[in-house]
Amino acid sequence: MLVFVLLLFQTEVAEFTETKNGLTQIRHEIVVTAEREAVWRLFTSKEGIESWITPVAWVDLREGGIMETSYDANAKRDDPNNIKVQFTALKPGWHYTARNIQSPANTGFGDTLKEIPSSLRLEEVGAGKTKVSVIMSGFNETEAHQKLLAFFKKGNSWYLNRLQQRLKEGPLPF
Repeated sequence: MLVFVLLLFQTEVAEFTETKNGLTQIRHEIVVTAEREAVWRLFTSKEGIESWITPVAWVDLREGGIMETSYDANAKRDDPNNIKVQFTALKPGWHYTARNIQSPANTGFGDTLKEIPSSLRLEEVGAGKTKVSVIMSGFNETEAHQKLLAFFKKGNSWYLNRLQQRLKEGPLPF
């Protein structure tokens, strides 16, 4: 019961790191004041994404479908510097798992990011409260993976803080 009560008041991003058999998983969580379905739409619809994550998005929300985004407001579909992820598992309204299939050349991630699946999980934790978890698994001890791990430890925290801001203030500028 105490854990449940604490979850209701978790308004800052919590980070959890676990390493097993030489592979690291990171999980970032936050509890937001919003219905689960509304949070799902912010993460998975063109309109939702363009209101807080990136100014440009295309979404084919199905297993095998592609979500393509860009931080460049002038980007066109299939631009080589867009981010593309492919949904590998999906339970609409609750969770998805995706793998990166294209990242911008200027990130320096190359194909390394393709090796790290990411998941979004939503859980109702009270009236109008949703726990949002972003999970990335499979970071090994190589320099390339450790650079990615460091990047996403900061990036995923920023991402969930921005979600919290979006829910409080409405659509955000880029």
